[in-house]
Amino acid sequence: MTRRHMLKASVIVVVALSGAGCGSSHDKTDTTPTSSPPTTTASPTPEAMAQAKAAAAAAYVNMWDAAAATFHAGKVTSPALEKWAVDKALAGQEEAGLYYQGRGDVMQGKPRLWPKVTSVELTETPYTANITDCMDSSHYIEVGKKTGKPVGGVDPQKHHVVTAVARFNGTSWVITQMTIDRDRTC
Repeated sequence: MTRRHMLKASVIVVVALSGAGCGSSHDKTDTTPTSSPPTTTASPTPEAMAQAKAAAAAAYVNMWDAAAATFHAGKVTSPALEKWAVDKALAGQEEAGLYYQGRGDVMQGKPRLWPKVTSVELTETPYTANITDCMDSSHYIEVGKKTGKPVGGVDPQKHHVVTAVARFNGTSWVITQMTIDRDRTC
């Protein structure tokens, strides 16, 4: 069996560990109770790491796509945004939506994103990934909902460092934290 087939993804690790207590009644070498959780997990394969990085980065891009669509519609949140952003990341996006809504503004366009997954943790659950981005908001403009014209007070610097944390929730990767550092440009 190749290494690729041994640990293709974390699901295989779970399946392998759940079957560890199986065997014949004549095999008495394992004295560990079957109800004890495993204390260590196998190292993730390069393929599993690559899949996790790609999925975490996709969750980040999907969150921003959902946020842009939500704020363009003049809403605070949406099912699509809530699918990709949770916890502090969702709270931050909703806060932005409330800000735009309170001013009578909407967003046009989408930010340009170049997310880089800087680290992935697959040996402990929940699985997590750290993401850094140089977000370009040149084509993501706040405009008056009624006029469609750009509003004043726009930040002249359009490239900011964004850091985010993604978490695997058992089904998909979601963004749990996100910070736009308006003092750092890139």
